[in-house]
Amino acid sequence: HRLNGVNPRAWFVTSARVEDDTAALTLLADHTFDLETTALLPTGSGALATRGEETVAAAILLERPSPERLRIRVNAPGDGLLLLAENWMPGWRVEAETESVPHAPILGLPAFSVQRANLTLIAIPLPAGDHSFDLVYAPASVATGLWISGATVALIVALAGMRSVVRRRRGGR
Repeated sequence: HRLNGVNPRAWFVTSARVEDDTAALTLLADHTFDLETTALLPTGSGALATRGEETVAAAILLERPSPERLRIRVNAPGDGLLLLAENWMPGWRVEAETESVPHAPILGLPAFSVQRANLTLIAIPLPAGDHSFDLVYAPASVATGLWISGATVALIVALAGMRSVVRRRRGGR
């Protein structure tokens, strides 16, 4: 493989193919497959395969105010997918800056939902128009871990307190 230029951090596509991970891996290694115009979405995602315009230019501005937050501004020329060179993991969600208006599904996916694309990247279905939102990483496992840790600390403190009370009643042993 040879890169002729810098890969973009984000780009917009209007075409998608639905493939299992094995077929997607084969396509990603194929030099003739155009990743700039087509996204590979996993089977079972509910996505619909489509063929959009070959090349679509979208104005995209990214800003990272903190490690777990990416502020995104997009002028989408039509319905499609915003692809981000960011690792997809459960726990990513879109937070809109303004109150969201319901939109029809884009390529069979809910608008502004976080999807996996090209095996490891993030895709966000967007309707045409100007959009400004934050992409936030806040997995449920972190909140669960904090609750478990807090409960453990509270239990240890309670047991230590009970032991202290028992010692005092027995004459300070």
